[in-house]
Amino acid sequence: MPILIIIALSLNANALESFKDSLFSNENRSVIEQKNKGSFKRYRWDELEDVNGRDSIPGVVAKPERIDPEAEKQQRAVKIKYSDGEIDTYEIGNPKDASFALVFIHGANGSKDLGASDLSFGGNFNRLKSLAIRNNGVYYSPSVELPTSKDKDMFELVKHIKRNSPNSKIIFICGSAGARVCWSLAHNPEISPKIAGLIFTGGARDDVTYTGTDAFRSRLPIIFSHGSKDKLVPVSTYIDQYESILKIDPKYPVRMEIFEGGKHGTPMRNIDYKESLEWIFSHDLEQTTVQQNEKNLKVKSTN
Repeated sequence: MPILIIIALSLNANALESFKDSLFSNENRSVIEQKNKGSFKRYRWDELEDVNGRDSIPGVVAKPERIDPEAEKQQRAVKIKYSDGEIDTYEIGNPKDASFALVFIHGANGSKDLGASDLSFGGNFNRLKSLAIRNNGVYYSPSVELPTSKDKDMFELVKHIKRNSPNSKIIFICGSAGARVCWSLAHNPEISPKIAGLIFTGGARDDVTYTGTDAFRSRLPIIFSHGSKDKLVPVSTYIDQYESILKIDPKYPVRMEIFEGGKHGTPMRNIDYKESLEWIFSHDLEQTTVQQNEKNLKVKSTN
């Protein structure tokens, strides 16, 4: 199922408070293969444990103990209007001066309801909501038309987040067809400086050369999470993308995690969002420093 999620986070963020981390963490998951100082990991994945073990109705309804009830209470439907249209979305948490904001964007044939589902994918969407409300954040789940979505909607959403939380950083979590939107944002010189990181969960690779963008030059942190048996988007496409980035910049903050035996929706179910976000936060200052150095150089060149 295609997805895109956006997260905005203030610069001084460290560890996130969360709900029942032990139920979602991959810390004790068996690692089959590891290289590049841990930036590449191939995890063991087992359907009986990772689907049946997490759901009361396998593949449909997560077990009750995986659901944070507080995350279900702060959901409301809103319409974010701008000059050329509006964004129909759910909003969870306080949007004013938020420490971070999560925005999940579904794929083709989906709607805003998918990202607001507390019970699907082993409760991992509920966990995203929980991460927001427990850390002074806000969560958005808008309806988006894919594959012909208007990039302007996402540009306006970024501006909306910045208006409400001017000191925030923005992270996109993207999957399947939703990845096209994320790559488009990364290629946009106006929007990409406002992005603090990208996470791809089973999404399509970049159709153009990401390594030629301002986002790449500013060392925007990226995580690729994929199932090895994904039939819609072969895992080899992202291994190639991961390796192409490191070939040009061996110290680039990029990670590749593969769930061996996992399918197209596996990363959405099994990625540890809390750990992934904290990893990006740890590289956020580095990216901000690069951007500031580039601004200083431009100022000097005009003097």
